[in-house]
Amino acid sequence: MTSTPRPQHTPAPVACLNCRDKHVKCDGDPAGCSRCTASNVPCHYLPSRRGRRCPPKSQSLIDCPDLISSPTMMDLSSQPGPVSQGLSTCNTQVNSDDYSFFESPNIGIDAAVYLPPQSEYCSVTGLDRILNADSTAFLSCQQQTYPPSDSGEAHLIKMFYYHFYPAHPFLLPHKDFLKSGPPRYLVDLMQLISLHYISPNLVTGDRITQIQTAVQEASLSVEKAQALLLLCIAFHAHVAPQAAKACLNQAVNYSLQLGLHCRDASDSVMALDPVRAESLRRTWWEIFVVDTLLAAVQVDGTLQFTSEETPDVPLPCELEQDTHNRGHDTCPSITGRDLDQSRHLLLFEESDLSSLGYRVEASIILRKCLLAASQEPIHALDATISRWFHRLPSNKRVILQCNGELDQMTFQAVMLMHCASIYLHFPRSRLLAFLPVTRHIFCSVPPEVISCSAVPQLHTNKVISAAVDLSNIASLSTSVLKQSPFFCCVLVLSSIIQLACHSARLEGLHSTDLHFLGLNLGMLKSLGELWAIAAVSESRLRDVVKEVSGVIGIQS
Repeated sequence: MTSTPRPQHTPAPVACLNCRDKHVKCDGDPAGCSRCTASNVPCHYLPSRRGRRCPPKSQSLIDCPDLISSPTMMDLSSQPGPVSQGLSTCNTQVNSDDYSFFESPNIGIDAAVYLPPQSEYCSVTGLDRILNADSTAFLSCQQQTYPPSDSGEAHLIKMFYYHFYPAHPFLLPHKDFLKSGPPRYLVDLMQLISLHYISPNLVTGDRITQIQTAVQEASLSVEKAQALLLLCIAFHAHVAPQAAKACLNQAVNYSLQLGLHCRDASDSVMALDPVRAESLRRTWWEIFVVDTLLAAVQVDGTLQFTSEETPDVPLPCELEQDTHNRGHDTCPSITGRDLDQSRHLLLFEESDLSSLGYRVEASIILRKCLLAASQEPIHALDATISRWFHRLPSNKRVILQCNGELDQMTFQAVMLMHCASIYLHFPRSRLLAFLPVTRHIFCSVPPEVISCSAVPQLHTNKVISAAVDLSNIASLSTSVLKQSPFFCCVLVLSSIIQLACHSARLEGLHSTDLHFLGLNLGMLKSLGELWAIAAVSESRLRDVVKEVSGVIGIQS
């Protein structure tokens, strides 16, 4: 009696991306390794780059026919575009005057939006449109919608929510998104972002231009504002600052037309659909946070949205509550305006704010530091920064969770606060004269000189402390898959400050402090496998290190 041979699969030559990222053993099953299958997360493979000094010119998927055979993905698997070419040559000489791998010639940047007091603007036509519209239909585009059902495309959407969504969680939750009948351009854009986690070579300038055109031609809707915000982040990650500013400018304008800056926009649909109401709140605050980040880290960055008072939109709920608090009793009561009024802060309990709420508060404080124009508010802002850290609940101070994942919202909130400290104290420190020549490094320009200080050493010490603290939070996890592209720019800012410190040869600095700079460069190197801005910045930073001092040897 002959026995039927047991089917065997040929193991992949490398571990899957998730196992590699966590440095654990992988069984290499191309159909999905046991760890990913047990955790119910996407499992995908990339060829190993061990022994190579930079990413290969062509990174192909291993045993992922569904993704390549998908009709939507066919045009993405063509010749690598300028973005992927930039990543493939991350260690080669880069034209220092050409920041853009691809730019958008079709979008113009309007003037920054300024709003008078809220009583004068919350009766705008866009808000009336939302209040009077059917709560189940106003979020939907008038264009053809697309429920993703193809296995390859559904896999990419799942990857978007697993890798990218934790850092920018403003869309509807995964299951609710699929049921909402999203417009095709938004689905395509989410798939394009997911391709960064498979093979950046599949992301071409032509494809993102096609999606951008579709977004521009779409009628006014919340999804259009959300797509423009995603495009802003994508353009910034691919070293296209002007296109990023233009998309953000349009996202701000459309959100104001829709009335998202007024709490009535979310309150009007809260009773029937609290999930959508929460998405509205998160969309507005995400625009607010991204506007602050771009103003802080981009060359010639400016705020696209300014107002006499912070909007009274309620703060977002906790991220893990993916049902988005489906009842009125759990609707957030604290608004952004409450955070901006110091007398109200004394009345808050620590548990009143979610991680996303602390992130919004950190963004408000960073905005104030960016706009500080005299010596008068410095001490108050410095006290506000210190108070923020003391108010942070003990359960949120441990950013690294038990499962090895970072609480991305608290992580970004702490990151924003350290940036606020740098922007507040750097112009008054002793480091201005020792700042290295960094005009060739995208998003690395510190604030201009504002005023002199009687105690510059105090400001210098606080700047150094904040720059090192940014490196410290970077060391919390070796995983970079879920990091926001904006973290690359923050690492550059931290590195520039540390380079200035070593150029000044300040007392108290030790040789061990160079390890923080080495850590920043190492993180940028890993992030460069996902985002072009990190690869370009890391290469240019190393050039600056060589110029600043030939005696400083940095290993990463």
